[in-house]
Amino acid sequence: HLRDDTLTVIGKGNKEREVPLARVARERLVPWLERRGTGPGPVLVTTHRGGHITETPLSVSAVVLCLQEIAEKAGVTDFSAHDLRRTFITNLLGKGVDLRTVQRLAGHDDPMTTTLYDRSGLARAREAVEMLNPKEE
Repeated sequence: HLRDDTLTVIGKGNKEREVPLARVARERLVPWLERRGTGPGPVLVTTHRGGHITETPLSVSAVVLCLQEIAEKAGVTDFSAHDLRRTFITNLLGKGVDLRTVQRLAGHDDPMTTTLYDRSGLARAREAVEMLNPKEE
């Protein structure tokens, strides 16, 4: 349910959290929600062949299948739906977002869980130590 540019997400253990949406996500989501209806309920739902939208949520396996098909069309090999989570977390940390904020957005209770998703490896460590160099004039 979209409200104030946030989406209510129900995560593991049926825990509910509000997640702010980036402008590009809102632009893609709003037309669908206008068609589906903006009330509470699952965002990703099944549709009948005639285009009739149901209130039945897509299964996890159906979402994964859709994502795999999109990845194939984009020429992405060895894709896992979890790659989206890893990329989201790695990109936010790479842009300097603090760990606590990224942890909250990911819905993790423990910040160590969030750090396990960070795939920046040695590249970010190199950038960090380069900051210690004096500025050249």
